[in-house]
Amino acid sequence: MGELGPGASAALGKLTAQLSAVRPQQRVWVAKSIWQIDAASPAVFPALIEVLRDTKTIREGQALRNREVDGKIVLARGPFTEPVSCVAAEVLREMGPAAAPAVQALIEVANSGNSDAALSAVRALHAIGPAAGAAVPALNRLTRSENYFVAQAAREAVLAIERKFPPIDTGTIIATQD
Repeated sequence: MGELGPGASAALGKLTAQLSAVRPQQRVWVAKSIWQIDAASPAVFPALIEVLRDTKTIREGQALRNREVDGKIVLARGPFTEPVSCVAAEVLREMGPAAAPAVQALIEVANSGNSDAALSAVRALHAIGPAAGAAVPALNRLTRSENYFVAQAAREAVLAIERKFPPIDTGTIIATQD
């Protein structure tokens, strides 16, 4: 429904009611749909932030990943797990600068100690850009993370927030880590 934009506004009441009635991962997709229909809806950010702060609930699924088989790299389906907070952070990343109301929660998650959640939060802060200026001190600390991916993403986010590096194109990023 969210892809329909403002023309789907008749569904807003039912979607908003679903925010408290569904599991965390589903709540993220409902909030995203509401945002796509009505970006000014007051229900969107509280719902996303609630899920974002949940770094303990895990979602499971299947994903395609590169694997080595008999000396060749092949694309294979395999299981994955990640905190549901990663899903919320991904939606906030897609929102770009409009996700500025979630900056403080993203800073908290970036400092949570969960590297998957931290990486997702840092990428969202990067996409928010200069409006995430309050995150720069935390991001500078994360540049020294033991997790290479978190440290590198934090360096790039600081540059983007300080406008020393172009913002990422949120529609073309695909990253995997094993």
